Amino acid sequence: MYKKVPLVVALLVMFSFTGCVSDFYPKDRYAGIVFDDVIVHKDVVYGHAYDCTGNLIDLLMDIYEPKGDFAHKRALVIAIHGGAFVGGDKASDKWVKLCTLLAKMGYVTASINYRLQPPENFNKSRAVTQAMFDAKAAIRFFRAHINDYRIDPDRIALIGASAGAITALHVTYLREPKFEGDSGNPGYSSNVTACIDLWGGLYDNVTKIDPGEPPVLIIHGTEDKVVPYSEAKNISRRCKEVGVYCSLHPLEGAGHAPWDRHKEFLPWILDFLYRYCARKE
Repeated sequence: MYKKVPLVVALLVMFSFTGCVSDFYPKDRYAGIVFDDVIVHKDVVYGHAYDCTGNLIDLLMDIYEPKGDFAHKRALVIAIHGGAFVGGDKASDKWVKLCTLLAKMGYVTASINYRLQPPENFNKSRAVTQAMFDAKAAIRFFRAHINDYRIDPDRIALIGASAGAITALHVTYLREPKFEGDSGNPGYSSNVTACIDLWGGLYDNVTKIDPGEPPVLIIHGTEDKVVPYSEAKNISRRCKEVGVYCSLHPLEGAGHAPWDRHKEFLPWILDFLYRYCARKE
């Protein structure tokens, strides 16, 4: 007597052989919401590093996956919070909402924490370097766990705001071995496919953008007094010089961190991710 096979199992077996569970399954993946819910893995340890007091700490991230997703390889978006390198958190409301939205669209998303600096002993160079080292370790973590999270290593994007954008830009364009750091997961690449810069800058490192490097979307307030709008123009100018794709969207009259205008700039983010990460050829 034959055992009755549950319908969902039969379908999965059939899809596995026919290829219906493709990298872009289900239809319209990445173009809109195609999943009803997400699975969140909180406080996943992606590395270790010494903080400013000399203590070895765990580096943590929250990972969001579409619930009920059977695609073999999926695009990944890593979010890096702001907070002037002295504050902020991976679980702040705006990042939870963005990571959840993107996961419902079919992406795997991760919101990371990185080493923060003591305000009373702040050093900008150290802050940027440590954040960059930690974020690179997060990228390498996913390449080390490609099968666990079913990640396509050729479709990894970063999005950061303020200090997080400064970090994302440095991770994307400072690619020499000396910039890798030792925050975890050695032996894997920390290269990314695309970068989204929300009111960040590269400062003296803008000339690190070289031909053939990843495209960047820049959203920046023209009246930003914290990270001047000139930083956005400098990146855009350098990208034009070396032939790197850059899409600059000035927010006219906006200051620093204009999250209140998210309805205006969210479509730009979703379109850029779709074109230059999710559907990258």
